[in-house]
Amino acid sequence: MTQKLLLILNPISGNRKGKKHLPWMIDFFEQHGYLVDVYQTEKSLDALHRAQKAKNHYDVVVAVGGDGTINEVLNGLANTKTKLGVVPLGTENVLAQEFKLSQNFRQACKHIVSGSVKQVDLGKVTATPTVYDQARMPPQKTKIKPSTITRYFILMSGIGFDAHVAQVVAEKKMILKKLLGSASYHLTAVQEFFRYTHQPLEITLFDETSKPYAEQGYFVVVGNAKYYGSMLQLTHKADMQDGYLDVLLMKKMNLFNVFQCLLGGAIKNHNLFDDTSYFKTKKLVIRTIGKQPVLIHVDCEITGQTPATIEVCPRALHLIC
Repeated sequence: MTQKLLLILNPISGNRKGKKHLPWMIDFFEQHGYLVDVYQTEKSLDALHRAQKAKNHYDVVVAVGGDGTINEVLNGLANTKTKLGVVPLGTENVLAQEFKLSQNFRQACKHIVSGSVKQVDLGKVTATPTVYDQARMPPQKTKIKPSTITRYFILMSGIGFDAHVAQVVAEKKMILKKLLGSASYHLTAVQEFFRYTHQPLEITLFDETSKPYAEQGYFVVVGNAKYYGSMLQLTHKADMQDGYLDVLLMKKMNLFNVFQCLLGGAIKNHNLFDDTSYFKTKKLVIRTIGKQPVLIHVDCEITGQTPATIEVCPRALHLIC
């Protein structure tokens, strides 16, 4: 039986490389026996909504773009049997690093037709919507606005400073990302570190073997993948098929502690430093100790603010890798 394949393309990713080579990709997949449809995104969440409509109607959905586009597509396919293929054309391409996927679009397409399928875990964030989140929500049948927003991630979720950096980069993305690429995040982080007010956080961790327990700090990374970006493995013990999320907590927030955190990610050992803690958990609840809520990102896309619950969804995605 002929299989159906949907290409969901972000036309501006990779300096518009995907759009330029779209005819080649269509021809390639058709030559390998697929019935091919194409959808090009125009705005935020287009990829998510199209993937939701595509689930269970296509055998394969291919995300052509960066980690943000991939995140939207997997949110539409989570907990279905539809397989996700990836043609990475973004700024960082962290998922490609994690699975050692080729960042050459031709090689990536060849891998989709010949690669194996893994059922991988996803993380799920249930958070308090920001004003921006509420503006992006589809029209509701009632005037009551949803009190929470839910989003899946395959790589990581960050709570605190890195979410603030992701928001600043997103607001200036057409300038910074085009000129500097992945360095836009590094430059923005340096610029914003002394401007940002670091809010104290409390995280409560849950697992099946012990009672819930709480920890406090200023910055949290919840990893489903090892890689965080720029070859750093902040959650270096993460395994996308172990049914757990890995949590890195920074208990203090100054330049010395940031250096320790980055060094721990580079050498894959955070146990050397007293001001960082590392956990594995199935679920955690995060709240701000102060009055000001803190932003949250999933795969570097801003999604809500504290308070929030983050939990693992085992084997929730069929990924061609």
